[in-house]
Amino acid sequence: MKRITILFIIILFATGCSLLRFVAPRTQKPHKVVGGIRFEYYAPSAKQVSLAGEFNNWEYGNSEKAINLKKTEEGLWWIVVPLKPGRYKYKFVIDNSKWEKDPNGEDTADGNSLVIVE
Repeated sequence: MKRITILFIIILFATGCSLLRFVAPRTQKPHKVVGGIRFEYYAPSAKQVSLAGEFNNWEYGNSEKAINLKKTEEGLWWIVVPLKPGRYKYKFVIDNSKWEKDPNGEDTADGNSLVIVE
């Protein structure tokens, strides 16, 4: 009986882990790609996700300098931003109201996220 219970737990764990890959895609910290720095944020129920930071005067939504991310079918929002070398504070703005730090990015003392471009 003990073997069956352990086997059941292992199967349940393995199945659960594989299902999570379909439910919540893994996001990466900002990283260099062809064309600039790629930012990612997972928000499947969001209607709009913007990237606001020192590189665009903290503008978001429908403003002129807003950087609005593109959404995949899985709910992963992403954008590639051409940034010059430097240190930039930023946050994601969800549906023009909720400001969120990057869960994969570096934190700053003032509650923002930080990306370092070399």
